[in-house]
Order: sequence, then structure tokens, then C-alpha cells
Amino acid sequence: MFASRRTGERQRTHNHFLKSTAVCGVCGAWLLVQRAKNSKGVLYPYFICARRQRLHDCPFRAVLIEVVEMQIQEVYRRLYVSEADRQEIERYLLAELARIEGEKDRNVRSLTVRRTNLEDERRRLLQAHYGGAVPLELLKEEQERLRRELAGIQRQLDAYQADAKLVRAHVEQALDLLEDCYRLYMAAPDHLRKQLNQVFFERVLVNPAVDEDGRVILPGEGGDGHGGLQDEDDDGVDDGVRGAGDEADGQRGRDEQKRSVRAVDDAGDEPTRRADEAPCSVRVTDTGSDVCLEARLNRPFDQLASARLRAVARISALRKSPTSTGGGRRSSAETATEAVSQGEGLYSDAVVRVRRL
Repeated sequence: MFASRRTGERQRTHNHFLKSTAVCGVCGAWLLVQRAKNSKGVLYPYFICARRQRLHDCPFRAVLIEVVEMQIQEVYRRLYVSEADRQEIERYLLAELARIEGEKDRNVRSLTVRRTNLEDERRRLLQAHYGGAVPLELLKEEQERLRRELAGIQRQLDAYQADAKLVRAHVEQALDLLEDCYRLYMAAPDHLRKQLNQVFFERVLVNPAVDEDGRVILPGEGGDGHGGLQDEDDDGVDDGVRGAGDEADGQRGRDEQKRSVRAVDDAGDEPTRRADEAPCSVRVTDTGSDVCLEARLNRPFDQLASARLRAVARISALRKSPTSTGGGRRSSAETATEAVSQGEGLYSDAVVRVRRL
């Protein structure tokens, strides 16, 4: 799991364990390290935006690295899963895995039939377009819909090919990390902290822009995005910051490819989620410095760390409990039956994601 999250970041003069993870919350560019010196000669390390340094068109303001480090520690503290919660989550997910395995043959047949029907529909649609019955714009819309459905079916079929024992091992590994993440992070040296950050976080947005409802506006949604300034050398002291140039084209291409893999699913389809499956992120705000941090979690931690999963796992455990209140009153387990029925199967995709690690 650690090896799969390593990136090709080049070692630099001002290396820092957050530089592979923390990005400008406004434009999405990497954050560089600047060391500012006060009148007494004391150096204070800051994070600055690479795009602002180069193009001067990003409003991101420098933030003390010490503040960001403390906020990351708070993120890990919030991600911590107690032993009791971990056991309930593990039992629930393994039960989901057993249910999926039990229905595997029937579901594979159903998905295969559905895929064949969609492929036939796509061919008929194309023939209807050639015959003049379907206009070009409608053809494009329908073909895109069919492409998304076919890609989703293929993802599910691929997931069914995973070995169940390996999936169980991955579930245990991921929960082990969550249960022990805060202690591990606080005790780890810098190079291991970098690896932990790469395992847990897709990216950490520092001072992200928010809309009128307080929701984070992800870089690239209606903005300039990364602007091509994803990785630069940095070395700045006192009243200036000197950029030593961009990464080599080959390294930049590899980094961009890794980012595109995160944004686009294996089957080439853009990931789509139900409202119940919204990825979990952790937001921390330092009131003293007005620095806000939004940590976007990698799969499967975006689901494993969600409060919704913990609640569903707990209700499932209550339902299976033999405890009864007697006297004609419904037990807590019976009361929870209806609620958990709405959550059954809700995190099947979380199990599928663990399959594909």
C-alpha cells in the first residue's frame, strides 16, 4: 500500500514531507518552501504557491509551515478509529464481502447480459443515425451515456475477479492503518510521514476557496486549475524567492499521468457517485491564523473514515445483538432493523474499491 503511493518527487534544497501532498487551495499548484528572515536573523519557513511565484495571478498568501503541520496532525487525530469501531466496521465490510461473493455468479451473469444489451443498443443507435432517424447531437448524448454504463459494468466485472482472501487482507491493512494512524504519524520521522500522507490523502488543499454555502470549490472547477505549475524547485530566503526551474518534461509527464489516474477511473470513465457515497474529507481551521485546510482522502479511506459507515456498521451490530427489552417493547436491535436495511449494500462499492487496491 505504501509502495503504490510513492511519487517521483525530486529531492530539493528545501524538502518537506508535505510538499508531495499539500497544494494551493485556490489554483491547485504545488506549494513551495520559502524561508523568511526577520530583523533578528531568525528564519521562519512558509509555504507559498508555485503559480503565484511564477505568474503572480493567484491570490494565495504565504502560510507558516508550522501551522499547516499542526493542522495535519489534527486531521490524523480525527481519522483515528477506536478499537470497538474498527471491529464493527470490519465485521460489517466482511459481511458485505461474503454477500457479494455469495451473489457473484448471479451478478456476473446479470452484468454480462446487461453489457451485451447495451452493446446491441449502441450498434442500433449508430445504424439509426446512418439512416437519418437520429440527429448527431442526440447520437453523441446517447453514446456517452452508453459508454458510462458500459465502463461501470466493466469495473464491476473486473472487481469480481479479485481474490477474496486478498480483499480481506487489504481490508485488515487499511483498518490497521486507520486504527493506529495518529500514533504512527506522531512517532514517524519525516520520510515516513511523507509516505503516510501519500497513502491517506489524494491532496491537501491549503486555504481553499469556498462558495456561498461554505462548500469547498476544488481547483479546476471554473478556474485556472494547476496552470501547469505542479512542481518547481524552490529556494528562498529573506526578501526573495528564487525558482530554479521546472521539472524535466519526462518527470512532469509521469506526475501528470499519476494525477490523471486519480481523476479518471481504471476503465476510462469519470468516477460517478451516489449522494450516499460522497467521499469523506476532513476540514480543519486554525482560528488564530485564519488558515484552513481540507484533506481529500484516497480510496478506500474516503469511505472507511466516514461517519456514515461507522453508523451503518454500528446499527448492523445492534441488529444482530440478541439483547431484548422484553415486556412487548422492541429491543434496540429490532428498532435498528429498518434503519440498517436502508444501509445494506450501501458500502458494497467500498469493498469493491478495496478489491482494486
